[in-house]
Amino acid sequence: MPGQDLSGFPTEVLHEGRNVHRSHHPDFDPCFFNGTPDSRFNLTDGRGTCYVADDIVTAVREKLREHVLGQGIVPAGFANSFVVSTIRIDRSFTCADVGSPDSLPHKVTRMLATMDDYEVPQRWAATFDAAGFEGIRYGSSYTNGPDTAWALFGDEGERRFGEEIESLPGAAACSGAGIEVYGLPHSDELETI
Repeated sequence: MPGQDLSGFPTEVLHEGRNVHRSHHPDFDPCFFNGTPDSRFNLTDGRGTCYVADDIVTAVREKLREHVLGQGIVPAGFANSFVVSTIRIDRSFTCADVGSPDSLPHKVTRMLATMDDYEVPQRWAATFDAAGFEGIRYGSSYTNGPDTAWALFGDEGERRFGEEIESLPGAAACSGAGIEVYGLPHSDELETI
């Protein structure tokens, strides 16, 4: 890990002009790099990580996490606490591809993206960042199939890397992702007559 030779580590590029999706609190910009130790690949010490997804389903499921396991339903209060923004990327990011079979010689497996303890993934994130990678390409713990998630690196705080072209209320995004929302609707969903 620290000091490990990462030359030849597999990469995947998130290309400029591509659309990605991010679940976030409606009061915050979607292009925010979190520098707290609260998430899997978060960087610290003035650096941060911004999590985006290839599709709305992954963005929603990553936000809801354990709430969607088993029953596939979520309380309206939680669904209404976030939005899903679509961002058109205005620069490319070269990311470490931890889901690639070519990551095995570097002792990286899918477990890095699924383990409950974040200490090891955060150390890998710091190692990738120090080696010049601009993020991590990985498979979401809350979806199946090919890798659909990105952990992008940058200076901590709001750092624009694209234009927000759409924003969906969380409840609408949940419904579109096949997740049932139960409880009272948010006032934004009501029509005044």
